[in-house]
Amino acid sequence: MILPENEFIFFKKFQQFSELTHCITTRKNGLNLRTEEGRWTFLQIIPASSDQIIVPHQVHGTDIFSLTGLHHPAGSFLPGDFPLTADGLITTLPGIWIGVFVADCIPILMYDPVQRVVAVVHAGWRGVAGGIQGEAVKVFTHTYGSRIPDVWVGIGPGIGQCCFEVGPEVIPQFVDHSSAREYLSPGESGHGFIDLKGIIRRDLLNQGILPDHLETMSLCTSCRSDLFYSYRREGKETGCMMLAAQIER
Repeated sequence: MILPENEFIFFKKFQQFSELTHCITTRKNGLNLRTEEGRWTFLQIIPASSDQIIVPHQVHGTDIFSLTGLHHPAGSFLPGDFPLTADGLITTLPGIWIGVFVADCIPILMYDPVQRVVAVVHAGWRGVAGGIQGEAVKVFTHTYGSRIPDVWVGIGPGIGQCCFEVGPEVIPQFVDHSSAREYLSPGESGHGFIDLKGIIRRDLLNQGILPDHLETMSLCTSCRSDLFYSYRREGKETGCMMLAAQIER
């Protein structure tokens, strides 16, 4: 499936997989996935029906839900209808879109073309500190029998270290993280600036993901509020984007 480049952005490394379709929405043309109108517009662009896309209720945790034929809730894309609570979805089901919403948090796409397993992950700072990126790798290997060298990962646009300032109550959760210390730069009054994408990348490399199988978008959603919605810059009333992926039938 070929999606319109003027509506979405894509991971370059994943375009080699003809059976996999993915996209990251932006705020171009006023597309806001927080609204029902925005979601209907997205469905028309893909195109798909509302029961062909699953988005979980995200709680900034580390749970990855495995979506199978026995656990395929219908109609979970429209507002107020999220039967699954998780911050990541993984599946081998063809013809079903899976997605996560973001607005500064980091969207992560993972794919094993050998086992044909795809995952989408919503990585907020709590999820990153808790190791959601590593939990996703474990589901690939333990549940789907993937070999880690077969897994490809895309780390999408999210808030950069330039803009992600946190207070002294948050810093210890990262300082105690085995691979996070070098991704924290000190600020004033006990504050610091954290490189979430750097931590995610380092953790995935430590898990055994091959460097050539990793793609990181450098775009900062807070700096580029012309292109993305940013919770940090615009407040809680801002819109949101979505990372979505589908294995084609």
